Amino acid sequence: MRKLVMLGNGFDLAHGLKTGYKDFLREYVRGASFVGIKVDDDDFLKKILENQSLRGWVDIEQEYYDELKKIVSSPSNSEQRIKRLHKSFGQMQETLEAYLNGIQSGIGNREKVFENFLMKP
Repeated sequence: MRKLVMLGNGFDLAHGLKTGYKDFLREYVRGASFVGIKVDDDDFLKKILENQSLRGWVDIEQEYYDELKKIVSSPSNSEQRIKRLHKSFGQMQETLEAYLNGIQSGIGNREKVFENFLMKP
């Protein structure tokens, strides 16, 4: 007998993996081992954390896009502001990648995750 297993968005969350932006930001605020970004010095990160706090979720890519549109439509210091935004977004990407790699290394036996999934009714 053959089985076709299709995995989609949410598979990781359904299996208790803390891979959402909300989890990442929670760990960041707790002072986990993320270096290079300080909330007080980063307006973009402040906005992300504020929106996460207000809404309970955040779409980092959308926030980046909205901020970029706002900067481009404003003539004052737009080049410097865009560079700062790109730097902030890049640092956040690197930090998120390190966070997700930490989760991946903590999973242990990945085959067990799939085995548990396949055995559930």
